[in-house]
Amino acid sequence: MNIYVNNKQQELPTQANVQDAIDVLNMPSVKGIAIAVNNAVVPKADWETYVLSENDKITLIKATQGG
Repeated sequence: MNIYVNNKQQELPTQANVQDAIDVLNMPSVKGIAIAVNNAVVPKADWETYVLSENDKITLIKATQGG
């Protein structure tokens, strides 16, 4: 199935969840990351159970330090 992560198309297996999407992206650390699917925030506790659908739009935001 196709999804979009920060407006870039990504292919995942059918019935993939948010954690699967993160794994495909090979992110070195998920610390300080927030994820929204179709503009709705998905709590980290739900990443493994939130099943994605075809053409879902994931917004991935990484917190940074600064002032």
